Amino acid sequence: MKLSKPLLVVMVATGLLGGCTQAQSNNQGKSENNSGARYTITTTDKRLQSTLGTDDRLKVLDQAILYNYWHKPNFKETQKAGVTEKSNFAVMEALYKRALSVDPLNTKYLLGLASVSQSQGKMSQAEDAWKQTIKVDPDNFDAILSLAAYAQFSKNNTAFINSMERLKKLDAAKAARIQTTFTAVKKAETMKLNHNLSQYKTHSDNHFIVQLGFVLDEKGHIQPTLLQRLRTTLALAKKDKSAKILVSGGKLPQEPKVEANVMKKWLVKHGIKSNRILTEDRSLDTVENAINSTSILRQHKASSVTLVTSASHMRRAYTLFKLAEKLTFVDKAPVYKLDNFVAVDNNKFLKPISKDSSDVQKIITDSLRINDFWILPGIQR
Repeated sequence: MKLSKPLLVVMVATGLLGGCTQAQSNNQGKSENNSGARYTITTTDKRLQSTLGTDDRLKVLDQAILYNYWHKPNFKETQKAGVTEKSNFAVMEALYKRALSVDPLNTKYLLGLASVSQSQGKMSQAEDAWKQTIKVDPDNFDAILSLAAYAQFSKNNTAFINSMERLKKLDAAKAARIQTTFTAVKKAETMKLNHNLSQYKTHSDNHFIVQLGFVLDEKGHIQPTLLQRLRTTLALAKKDKSAKILVSGGKLPQEPKVEANVMKKWLVKHGIKSNRILTEDRSLDTVENAINSTSILRQHKASSVTLVTSASHMRRAYTLFKLAEKLTFVDKAPVYKLDNFVAVDNNKFLKPISKDSSDVQKIITDSLRINDFWILPGIQR
């Protein structure tokens, strides 16, 4: 996969939000409670009862599933250490099950059910859905890959090897990329997280400090997690005076403002010159942060990069940035050295993570998306 431009927003390309998406672009910052009410289980069931035809019923469910993925309204939940996104997975699970009652052999909905089950820790249900997908489509690369990832996470070496062998037969080059990904995930488990400002070394070359965003509240205000990251970036920027800054974060549907613009405004207000700061304003999650930021860093010929985010988030973010340059721009040699500096949201995240931690599972899942693996077909990539 070669990307020369920032990754486009997937939810716009799908077109499934219909009038709701258009309303957001025309009325930024307004309440979406009325439109959101259309996508609850109860309202969706009512719409299904009045809708005839398999395709039309599935369109109703697609709209509801997409809405409940991108709209993450519980802002208090986002302030728990280690939480950077929250979809309505329980609702999505129910909707996927309804879709499968309409079209039982549709692999898109089987894979979707597996993904939201995995996100909730319902691994038995996820595994059953992946296996059912393979019964329907024996060469389904994504389902086999998911089972390989689950085997790796579960330390089932035999199952992992068997799944990887099947992947090699289907696509040897892609399987090799997957193996590279699993190797990177292992390194993330024990990587050192830097947080001591006195040990931070300044740079004389074309250095960039890259800070990742965090969801704004319903009024567009900075939440504590993002404030902590901004203060960390500010401290580094004041010490490393020649470094440029790249702030990365787009606008989720429930956000009235673009994260990157808010971050830049805060940094300028606190003494950083505007011309030192670049913005990446399209990303909706960490995978897109990594791909879009890497593209900008290449365009500006960065020679070294310090990645800034929360300690709870760094292992995943750092791994994704390493893979984005290595796998997304396969026709070009790496151009910058990547380091990390964390805002310590909880000291426990400074320690190596256990191999059976849910954090490892999240790192695996997001790392596979760098390889064009859609964990929610038609919604996320």
